Amino acid sequence: MAWSSVKHVHEASEMNALHRSTMEDEHRFIDSFLSTDEKSGFFAVYDGHGGRGVVDYLKTALERNIRTELEYERENRGVEECLIAAYLISDIETSRENLLLSGSTAATCLVLSEHNERVLYSANVGDTRAVLSRGGDALRVTFDHKASEQQEIKRIEASGGFVRGKRVLGVLTVTRSFGDHTMKNLILAKPYISSIRLTSKDDILIIACDGVWDVFSDQEAIDFVRSALERRVTNVAAALVKQCIEKGTTDNVTVLVIEL
Repeated sequence: MAWSSVKHVHEASEMNALHRSTMEDEHRFIDSFLSTDEKSGFFAVYDGHGGRGVVDYLKTALERNIRTELEYERENRGVEECLIAAYLISDIETSRENLLLSGSTAATCLVLSEHNERVLYSANVGDTRAVLSRGGDALRVTFDHKASEQQEIKRIEASGGFVRGKRVLGVLTVTRSFGDHTMKNLILAKPYISSIRLTSKDDILIIACDGVWDVFSDQEAIDFVRSALERRVTNVAAALVKQCIEKGTTDNVTVLVIEL
């Protein structure tokens, strides 16, 4: 497949049957994502918990809402505000669909054209993570919303909740997600947003669920992927998933590797 937004995309996912009996991850990637920008690309990884209800809804709804916001409101509100709105709208929709008990983290990345430059916009809730390789150095472009982060602990406590055993109310390890509506006063769907202008030094973007980051540091993952590409491994995402399982991850594993 010839891509217009990026050079190539590698994808892989694994239930990890030794430790998991269900697969609650999803991933999406769309070339020429916006009708107004044929060189735009959309890339996303979703990591569900408590069932697949929210994940199955998000896998098309979130990209639809992001596209709608960008195509109709980008000039008025800017990309970052459009992404925030799309996340919050999607979360409200999961409630209207009566998806009250399940939840999902997410990381979405957009490659957009702006003034003859390529810009990477990243948004996330929870601990699904995106890492950029800039000249071989790992640059995290998302933020892990976990109950071990002091700023999130303070927010939870200010909202009347508590963190016990690095879990919100002793239940969830993440502090932001889609769904989880019985805890919505504490578990927000407002994403962390970043933007970065891509240069010739930016060669790889990895988006992956925490099943990867539990056993790989950001730099280790970048080094592994760059080495695999140098060795002309056919699917470096599959190679990374295999390595995660060999290193003992106990979660579902989903990886997108985007050659920029």
